[in-house]
Amino acid sequence: MISFPSDKTMWKIASAGFGLICGVAIIALMNQLNYLFYPVPEGRPEDLAMTYFANPLLLAGKLISIAAGCFFAGAISRLLHPGIEMVYAITIAIVLMILGFADLFTAEYPVWYWVVSLLVYVPASIAGFLFIERIHYQQTEKT
Repeated sequence: MISFPSDKTMWKIASAGFGLICGVAIIALMNQLNYLFYPVPEGRPEDLAMTYFANPLLLAGKLISIAAGCFFAGAISRLLHPGIEMVYAITIAIVLMILGFADLFTAEYPVWYWVVSLLVYVPASIAGFLFIERIHYQQTEKT
């Protein structure tokens, strides 16, 4: 017999899913703004690679967009369901990291960007989760 998850578990999954959707949207929006500030020429992949190597501010903007998207993904999931565990925030970060591999394989990035970008996802999501948890704890402590 098939057993369905409880309502509480379904709401946890829904809040994690909405946090994930918001994280992807924030990363995409901030990347588009980054490309408006630092345009990338269209053409051969070799030209694109040289643009990435020559403009570290473009890569720094991409790292900031990853960190902000993961932070808000963890924060929104915790904000929507106060009973959600940190495992959900880590899962969100891992899913975002898997999606980030699609970006890493599309162009030739420097090695330092590969390393730093892969190290940003989980801590940023945990930081967002803990930020909302701290706010929630302070509010319950006052009452």
